[in-house]
Amino acid sequence: KVVMPTGRWYPFEKYWKEFKGGGGEWVWPRTKILNYPVQGFGHDLMSIARVSLKTKIKHLEHKMICTVHDSIDVDCPDNGTVEQVIDAFYETFHDIPKNYKKLFGHEFNVPMTVEIKTGNDLKNLFDYRPEA
Repeated sequence: KVVMPTGRWYPFEKYWKEFKGGGGEWVWPRTKILNYPVQGFGHDLMSIARVSLKTKIKHLEHKMICTVHDSIDVDCPDNGTVEQVIDAFYETFHDIPKNYKKLFGHEFNVPMTVEIKTGNDLKNLFDYRPEA
């Protein structure tokens, strides 16, 4: 069993792997053991980000469309709101280590970055590059 600092846990059991020529052996599900904790931890971090972002932009006109893996899609009018939402994204991801410590009592020392794309629709998105 693997237990993550967030409390999420994964039970793993050996399974019987048949050989083509007969026989077999008990093996651990290596891919699951390597992948599940990473994907689950990513999900936990995105949950922190999603709730934090929603709190930061609740006063702005927007629709949080969806979150998939490491992406949060927000739809908002281009009336000055976009820049405020972008600022909130940066603040949200900057705050993840602090929020992680507050929620789970563990230090989070992995640098968090955010990539932002803007556009009129999902097909025509462009990297947002803040002016230096």
